Formats: sequence, C-alpha cells, structure tokens
Amino acid sequence: MAHDSYLLMISQSFDEILPEEDQEVLFDHMRSCAMCAATWTRMNALDRVLSAQIEVMPPLDFTASVMMRVSTYQERRKWYPWMVATLIVLSLLAGISLLAPTLFFSLGLYRTAATWPAVGRAVAAVAVGFADLVRVASFLMDALLDWLSLLSHDPVTLGVVVAALVSVSTYIGLRETLKATSTSEAFSQQSA
Repeated sequence: MAHDSYLLMISQSFDEILPEEDQEVLFDHMRSCAMCAATWTRMNALDRVLSAQIEVMPPLDFTASVMMRVSTYQERRKWYPWMVATLIVLSLLAGISLLAPTLFFSLGLYRTAATWPAVGRAVAAVAVGFADLVRVASFLMDALLDWLSLLSHDPVTLGVVVAALVSVSTYIGLRETLKATSTSEAFSQQSA
C-alpha cells in the first residue's frame, strides 16, 4: 500500500500534472526503490511506444486497387436505373398476376368468358403447356434425386466428384495467384 502513492505520482508525472516538488520526491524515492524504478522504466517505454509516430506505407498496388474499385462502382452505377426499372416492372406484373384472377373470379367474369371458343382453346393450350412443364420439372427432380442417391451410396463416385471439385478449386486458385503475381510485377515495373 505504501507504493500506491508513488505509482500514482509516476502516472501523474507521465501525464505532466505532477508538481515540481513532488517530482523531486518521486525521483529520490526511485533511487532507493527498485520496484518503482522498474515501473518508471516500463511506463516510460510504453509512453514512447504510444507517442511514437508510426509511418504506414500503403501497399504498392494501392492506387491500382482503388482505381479498379472506382471503375467497378461506376460500371455498377450504370446498371442501377435498369435494375430499378426491372424490379418495378416485375413488381407490377406480380401484382397484376395476383389481382387479375381474383377480380376475374370474384366478379363472375369467368362465366361469360367460358362461352367464348377462343378462351377454351387458350385454357387448353395453357393446361397442355403447364402439363409439359410439370413433366420436365419432374424429370429434372428425379434426375437430381438419382444423382444424389448415387453419390450417397457409391463411395467411388463420391470420391471422383470430390477429387474433381478439389482439382477445379486448385486450378482457379493457381490462376488467380498467377494473375495477381503478374499484376504486381507489372505495377512494380511501372513504378521502377
């Protein structure tokens, strides 16, 4: 507990709020107390580290990276109005596709439309098209389930698929590394 006042004085000294006469008392005490002197030394080292101005150099390709991001942003910005317009049109179409049948059946318009021959042919064509679509979707779903069943029951097939995925991943990684290496070499040659 006796050293607490000296530790407070050390802290105040580094904060430059310790009066001059207390500063001399502290230095006299540190000449005879190894623990306080060690604390002073550690805090002095920490103070130097914290007050040092660290120079951080940006990466060599910093400018090229920023300019690439700017151009990517500008490219995306060109498509933004088109994406918004597309989303608005799709939202309107979705609203109409929900509202039209509701009104058609709730207002009883289906009774009148059922008497027209063109409507009967259109409904038949839509039904045939929908049946074909269901058949194709069922075929694709069955094929997917057969594939997954084969993978889960045949370890050789699973090993071949995993090996192929690892090979493709390795190829893509090597290609990207080569691309990054050639870009950094070109940049270092430009800056030299």
